[in-house]
Amino acid sequence: DNFPQPSDLLKHIKRKCVLDSAFGGQVYRPRASSKLIIVVKDVDLIKTDEYGTCSTVSLLQFILKYGGFHSNGFVRVERILFAFTINGTFVPGRHLLCKRFTSLLHITAMDCPTGDDLLRICLDLLKKLSIRLPLSDFRALDQCKLATVMKETFEEICNTFPNRLHGESCLFSLRTFCSWVRNLEH
Repeated sequence: DNFPQPSDLLKHIKRKCVLDSAFGGQVYRPRASSKLIIVVKDVDLIKTDEYGTCSTVSLLQFILKYGGFHSNGFVRVERILFAFTINGTFVPGRHLLCKRFTSLLHITAMDCPTGDDLLRICLDLLKKLSIRLPLSDFRALDQCKLATVMKETFEEICNTFPNRLHGESCLFSLRTFCSWVRNLEH
């Protein structure tokens, strides 16, 4: 989920968890399961204030470091895991995350797919698309040809207009490529 404000994150925790009294104070625990995983999407795209800080990231940093947050006294959180998605360096509006926050995380990075991976992704999306469309003429051979052309076009655009760290008027990323394939339905 996207949590542009710390209050949005706290509302989500309060909605998905139950507040119990425990030894040493109050604690939020998952309501319906043994663990709760909260996915924070695009954590590096959350708007910062005039000083370059992000209050949502600061709250997450505090929760990760101290195991809770202040709400009419300190409230602990138990059995809540956080997962974050971070965009690549070429996304406009991206803010660098502070080292104090990233030092608390276990980071796993995924590289961009190779040309063969890109072709497989495109073919899988086209197969799903062909199931939903009432086109009997959209055979596997046609899907393979279309996927190859789309992959080659994507690679040519990326090579012709390489993404830079600061400012491109037109960005074409893997996310754009997948949207392009999905929008063939329309």
